[in-house]
Amino acid sequence: MREIFSTLTAPNCTGEEISFELDRFNKAVKKLFKRRNVAHFFKGCIRKLEVTTGQEQYIPLLYSPSQKVANL
Repeated sequence: MREIFSTLTAPNCTGEEISFELDRFNKAVKKLFKRRNVAHFFKGCIRKLEVTTGQEQYIPLLYSPSQKVANL
């Protein structure tokens, strides 16, 4: 087995939009890992969410080290 590290980002958003964007972002990531062609290759993952800020804009980032169980 090998580890795969991925970083997923979403478009910048304002403070008023951050809650909606984080919900949307998490749903998209869950959907990605449930896809048969993705789920088949991974045993599991740990997700770390980070939101950076700059000039009243927020940038959601998701770090996801995953354990690979099959060759891609």
